[in-house]
Amino acid sequence: MALNFKHYTYKITFPGMPWFYWGVHTDNGKPYFGSPYTYKWIWDFYDCEIQILEWFENREEAEKIESRLIRCTWNDFNCLNRHCGSSFKIDAAVCKRGGISAKGKKKGFHGRTAEEMTLHGRIGGAISGRNNFENKKGIFGMSDERFLEVCRMGKAIYLIHPSGEEEFFPTITAAVKKYGLNPSRLSGVLNGKANHHKKFKARFAGKSPKRRPASMNPELHHKFNAERTGDRESSKPGPIVPEEQKQVNKVTLKQSKPR
Repeated sequence: MALNFKHYTYKITFPGMPWFYWGVHTDNGKPYFGSPYTYKWIWDFYDCEIQILEWFENREEAEKIESRLIRCTWNDFNCLNRHCGSSFKIDAAVCKRGGISAKGKKKGFHGRTAEEMTLHGRIGGAISGRNNFENKKGIFGMSDERFLEVCRMGKAIYLIHPSGEEEFFPTITAAVKKYGLNPSRLSGVLNGKANHHKKFKARFAGKSPKRRPASMNPELHHKFNAERTGDRESSKPGPIVPEEQKQVNKVTLKQSKPR
């Protein structure tokens, strides 16, 4: 049985110019010089030559070889191919022209008002949050202990040196980067699970997080609120209320109470 080789890969070049173009074609007996789109003007203004590289019986095999040829020269400025499989190579000028055109025609992103974009953003956030909750992703996939640990990573701390000197850091990460510490072990010191890490001690100095997952168990819930109690106390002195006014307030509240 004779093999039917009718598919081939080719290379198009332009005499005197450095450009080249890879392609695949099924032979139909007619001359073929590619089907360009982005750089069609080059085919219109310059003479081109075609070189058949290899014949194939199956077009899928020919397309695989074409993709391999394009990817080998994908970053070459002289390669005129702008599409390879699911990848596209788009010039910045082309993107700019497309953006200007879309803005003028009020299409895509430019076709929405500020209110619509805000609404769509909220809807997208709600959908994403629901998906994370149902699939146990992000904070919804954390244990209660891990959630508290992650929340504390954003808190300010005091790193206590072996000499007893305390150094302030806005986050745990800042201390870890400066002294090459292990974030998990330093977090263990802050949580009271370890006495020191590389002879460093540490204590929290910033505010505790104000949000917690709904799945937090009661024991951690009380611990969480206990950490927030100190943050709620303001260091600024409050208004001075005379004792007489306090008594009046008490009486007023007592009298206004329904029977």
